[in-house]
Amino acid sequence: MKPSWWDSALRDATWLDRARAMRYSIVLLLVAVAFALSALIVHGRGGMSGPDPFNNDFVSFWSASRLALDGTPELAYVPKAHGAVERLAYGEAAIPYYAFFYPPVFLMICLPLALLPLGASCWLWLLATAAPYLAALWRLLPPSIGWRRVLCFTFPAIGLNAAYGQNGYLSAAVMAAGLMLLRGRPLVAGLAFGCLVFKPQLAILLPLALAAGGYWRTFFVTAATAALLMLVSLALFGWQTWEAFFANSALAQRVLTDDLVSSWKMASVYAGVKLLGGGAGLAASAQAIAAAVAAGFVVRVARARPDPLDLGAVLVAATLLTTPFVLVYDLTLLAIPLALLIRSGSTTGFRPYEKIAVLAGCVAPMLMLPAGEYLHLPLAPPVVAIVYAVLVRRGLQPAPLSESRPAPLRFLEPRADRGATAAGAV
Repeated sequence: MKPSWWDSALRDATWLDRARAMRYSIVLLLVAVAFALSALIVHGRGGMSGPDPFNNDFVSFWSASRLALDGTPELAYVPKAHGAVERLAYGEAAIPYYAFFYPPVFLMICLPLALLPLGASCWLWLLATAAPYLAALWRLLPPSIGWRRVLCFTFPAIGLNAAYGQNGYLSAAVMAAGLMLLRGRPLVAGLAFGCLVFKPQLAILLPLALAAGGYWRTFFVTAATAALLMLVSLALFGWQTWEAFFANSALAQRVLTDDLVSSWKMASVYAGVKLLGGGAGLAASAQAIAAAVAAGFVVRVARARPDPLDLGAVLVAATLLTTPFVLVYDLTLLAIPLALLIRSGSTTGFRPYEKIAVLAGCVAPMLMLPAGEYLHLPLAPPVVAIVYAVLVRRGLQPAPLSESRPAPLRFLEPRADRGATAAGAV
């Protein structure tokens, strides 16, 4: 029986072969380059003649560093003082205020940034955080595509994070490291996961997944690492800085309720409902339902005890559906489940709708900003939900471990594993 149009075009996506995927990756690369050049031109003509060519969120990190180096870290959480440093960085230009909502743990990461001029510091920040992120993607993607893996680095969220000067590379790299270490080095995985305390909304489901999956050693090391980092930041910056951080959280809440950040720049269910015209109450209800469903399936998949990477893919997608405070640059995280779907499909075969889910996930970050701003259509939540659905199915019906596991992190693998790998290579 001849397959229907639906089966060939969407269900199985037989037309989306490796050659086409590579060509589409090249198109995405060209679009990313065009986006970067247009950003430079627009900001250059817009009168922002400061040292940062993008005039982006990074000035918030740099200004927080400047205040901390000057001995007043608590002022990073006082908008009037923090904004004054931002304007000074641009020669008193009339720039919008870029708030600093991160806990003092992230301020420790930002601390050396103001040792360099703003522009140089921004470029160094992006390069230093992009390197581990791209290395993680390289390891997660299937080796069978060889050097072509480099084209998969054209994932549009990579360019968006660069344009915003944000920390999406760093958070995604930390999450990916923890997931890759979870089976072979559970204690080291906990050290990685604990570092996510600098952006806690992205670790909101992590304790649930670890507990439900029985990864108790990782669970406790994660908690201990997070607590230790908070104590170090307390010793370094003092309680007054933490007090200022908590006081500033009211402004962070207003970002959502009062649209201080445009909903089309956000990728959450909450922002999607508001973009469609819904009120704060309806948006909060929709977000709560999405979070409950996402968390429930994370627990169910974790109890099925799939490969840790399959669980990790579900966890990452579920996190993007759970937290209301997720912006476009946080979609760098989406590359993790997409890479794992490509790996699993390349080794065990793509299941129905997986190819089209990967394609949608790769394209959505490129289209969500114009679709949101001009058409008032939230693309990110439904696309993430589609990716999440196929991941849950794969997590509940896992492939054998050996068929989907990435190459080991050799210097971190147990000695027995290293010996077995060496013996197998001979």
